[in-house]
Amino acid sequence: MTEEQLEKIKEEAYAQIIWGDDKQEVVQFLIGQGVSIEEADKFVKQASRERAAEIRRQGFQNILIGGLMIAGSLIGITIYYSVSEVVLLKLVGLIAVPGVIGIFQVLKGISRLLLGKETGAISEME
Repeated sequence: MTEEQLEKIKEEAYAQIIWGDDKQEVVQFLIGQGVSIEEADKFVKQASRERAAEIRRQGFQNILIGGLMIAGSLIGITIYYSVSEVVLLKLVGLIAVPGVIGIFQVLKGISRLLLGKETGAISEME
C-alpha cells in the first residue's frame, strides 16, 4: 500500500469518527484496508480525542451563548421593571423567553464540556 493510499484510507476513517460512527467499526474498516491493528487502534484513539475536543469547544460556546441570553433577559426585565409602572405579564414573559432558552443552552454546554461525548455528526451539532 502506498503512502497516498494510506492517507486516503485514514481520511475516510477520520471522517467516520467525526460523523460519530462506532470506534470499533472504524478500527475494523482500517484493518480491512490493510492497516495494522496497532496503527488502526492508535489512529482511532487520536481521532476520537480530536472529536471530544471539538465537542468540548462547542460546549464552551454553548455556555457562553446561553449565559449571554440569560444576562440579556435579566437586564431586559430589570430595565422594564425600573421604567414601567404597569406590569404586563405577556411582555415580561416575552423578555424572559431568551433567558429560558439560555438556561437550556448552558445545561447542554455543561454536558458537552464535562463529558466530551455526543451522538451524531459534529457538523450537525448546534
